[in-house]
Amino acid sequence: MSESQPTSIPNAKRKRTTMRLEPPSTASGATRSTRIWLEDGNVIIQAQTTQFRVHRGILSRHSRVFKDMFAIPQPELGEPVIEGCPIFRLFDAAQDWENLLTLLYDGSIKSEGWMNDISLGLMVSMLRLGKKYEFKHFRQIALQRLRAELPQTLETWDKRYLGKPPLRDEETEFDLLNIALEVGVQTVLPIAFYWCLQDRTMKQIIRGIPRKDGTLSQLTQETKNTLVLGKERLSAGTVKHAVGWLKSDKCVPCAQCTSRDACKAARFRILEMFWPMLNVSIALDPVGLGLTMRKFCAPCATAAREVFQDGRKKIWKELPSYFGLPRWEDLKDFDRK
Repeated sequence: MSESQPTSIPNAKRKRTTMRLEPPSTASGATRSTRIWLEDGNVIIQAQTTQFRVHRGILSRHSRVFKDMFAIPQPELGEPVIEGCPIFRLFDAAQDWENLLTLLYDGSIKSEGWMNDISLGLMVSMLRLGKKYEFKHFRQIALQRLRAELPQTLETWDKRYLGKPPLRDEETEFDLLNIALEVGVQTVLPIAFYWCLQDRTMKQIIRGIPRKDGTLSQLTQETKNTLVLGKERLSAGTVKHAVGWLKSDKCVPCAQCTSRDACKAARFRILEMFWPMLNVSIALDPVGLGLTMRKFCAPCATAAREVFQDGRKKIWKELPSYFGLPRWEDLKDFDRK
């Protein structure tokens, strides 16, 4: 067996036509993947210290970057090989490659309805490597799922909110926001930022959230700053549009009120529930504040719901601006520019 150092592939953010092989780099401590080491494979890719033995043809078929790279004659760099297979070093996380290669070789992508069962980790790997190496089919499937999890209209947000998204659990908000920022999916950013403020405390935003595997899901300092400033703007918008009517007689009691004293007293009690410690989750919650309106007579409840729903629409329209983003209609995704 002849084992030597792998050839390095430069960061694939470059254009395909400028990609080139670099001199071999150190591969001390490299180990074979226990899941993706195919005996009839004819190329080895190394991510971090993990090596995967796969097929040039399979990679070329699914990735334009690999197809173009393998078509270029390789320079003479000492021919680093293992069992006759050239080694290429990729500057990515080994787990991302294990996720994507497992999907590529196991064939689960052909199963009907499989996308609804996709894990967060797999979706992140598909997006990250799908964009970088142009695995277009995987990338589009992951984008479709990401957009379904983070809606771009108030109507779809309400449906998703009430349906409890399957990807949403105690550790996903930061990871979803991070991958959307990383790959450039602007259209989901307003709700991704809001999601973090809705479910997370400032302490968690600053320090991070422990994942089930013991690692820490963290945000960059820039993202933390955006959330801190965004919360201030969102709070002001919530007061102005969603709950401001509680402080005035203009809405409740309404002109058709059947119990003015009772409805006015109920409005004060609801106001005390949300003031002064305002929770920004009220802003887009289709249920929470609406439940308290049962305390009003029927005409007042109808009037209050109309004002509240109108306020939610205004908050949704302004949501991107709270986080320093362009208007909804001006947000651009990397695959739609």
